[in-house]
Amino acid sequence: MNLRQIVEAIGAPIVNLSRESGVSRDRLYHFMYGDTQLKGGQVLVHPDGTLFWRKPANPAEQILLFDSVTGSQKPSPTLPAGTFSWSTCDEGSGSETSPAVTGQAIIAGDGYLYVPYQYVSSVSTSCDVTEVTSGYTTAHMGIFRVGTDGSATDISIGDWSLSCTGCGPQMGTLITNADQGALFSWQLTSCSGSSCTNQSQLTTINEDASTSTTGLNIPGQSGAIQPVLQRADSSYVGTVPMSSGNNLMLAFTSSGQQLWSQPNDTPQIATSEGGIIGISRTIYDQNGNSTGQLGRPSIPIQAWSGKSYQLGSTEQVESGCLFNAGTESDSSTPCLTKL
Repeated sequence: MNLRQIVEAIGAPIVNLSRESGVSRDRLYHFMYGDTQLKGGQVLVHPDGTLFWRKPANPAEQILLFDSVTGSQKPSPTLPAGTFSWSTCDEGSGSETSPAVTGQAIIAGDGYLYVPYQYVSSVSTSCDVTEVTSGYTTAHMGIFRVGTDGSATDISIGDWSLSCTGCGPQMGTLITNADQGALFSWQLTSCSGSSCTNQSQLTTINEDASTSTTGLNIPGQSGAIQPVLQRADSSYVGTVPMSSGNNLMLAFTSSGQQLWSQPNDTPQIATSEGGIIGISRTIYDQNGNSTGQLGRPSIPIQAWSGKSYQLGSTEQVESGCLFNAGTESDSSTPCLTKL
């Protein structure tokens, strides 16, 4: 069974997308959105050929693993879940499972799949059919780490009492931390009366599944920091949504130190010596200073093979011309090779 047959077995509509990998030359099929939910979920292909499928519906209950060569399903772990429990004075008690809601997953540099998840648990007691006389509701957020053999580790981020509308943790963005684990950027909303405040949080997930969390907040930000790239010195560059409606490009460390920022740009490529190329084609040095413009109309896309391509053309770009930005090879003459 090939990848196409696996996808058809899952039962989702498909669209052909070219795939280059060291596993096979099969076509990778991208799953489409349905009317009310992501019909195909999220599919990630590991370098060893394992196909991870984050199930389509939220709430989700399982991460499915397939062997992309044989098509057989591998051991697949079940996500953690919460519980809704209730009792009444005259009709007994009961409970049911509160499945987890998952966020965007990644395969990190250490080879594990990381999936952020969140679930709600509650306990309530009622002796009046019209109202709950006592009870509480809590939110739990964590990261589910899955190996290609189906082994899983549940990594807790925290638990919060939901005593107000809109308060609690908000799902965020994962990015690899080289081959040492991952970084999770998320937001915590706290309320006092009708006044609520948002705090951006950075959680480092280490190889041994231990975590450390710190805050990093920028004046005027309106949402969580979205890490995009990691540089050779282990620092990150990402974007911060601002109340003005624009993005702020931000360089920062996992310990919450702000290194530099530039308005109205988004990081696209990390260059040598810690530099960055923004979506504006502006080249920045390691300190965030603008040093010039990329001498081509668009930023090439690098394939797994190491070759880079111009979007919408048949031009193959020499990687050295792109990744040594600021050197003589990055001139106004595009380094392109016709295929």
